[in-house]
Amino acid sequence: MNTQPTSIINVARSLLLAESDGMTIMKLQKLCYLAQAYSLAWTGKKLVTERFYAHKNGSYSKELAIALKGIYLVYYSDLKYTPKSPVPVSGNKAIIVEQVCKTMRGFSSSSLRNIFQNEAPLQAGLKNKAGGYLIPETMMEEYYKE
Repeated sequence: MNTQPTSIINVARSLLLAESDGMTIMKLQKLCYLAQAYSLAWTGKKLVTERFYAHKNGSYSKELAIALKGIYLVYYSDLKYTPKSPVPVSGNKAIIVEQVCKTMRGFSSSSLRNIFQNEAPLQAGLKNKAGGYLIPETMMEEYYKE
């Protein structure tokens, strides 16, 4: 089994496959963040190579934002961008992504924003102006282990 991290694009594709009606970019960003946090907490390993940054509306990946620039409601077919990582979402990675889908499927993007708004990792990222508002992965791991 491959333990190398995959690309956020691959994770986003997996999440979108489970949602035939699509989802907003804001929701997709939050679900990708949550998948990374779960992976860090449960396995001690990164799910994706990309980093997450803090914004007043929640966490986001710059790479995913660039790949979906100008798109509000995202469908699987919208992700035409070729990821840097050829590592597939399989094995434990697929289990983590599936768990995120099952747990968060019924939440809207605004509900997810409200849920995550006061989390310690996001708040630390918002204070990390010198670091470009980067959310510390060690903090994500510790927060989600609890």
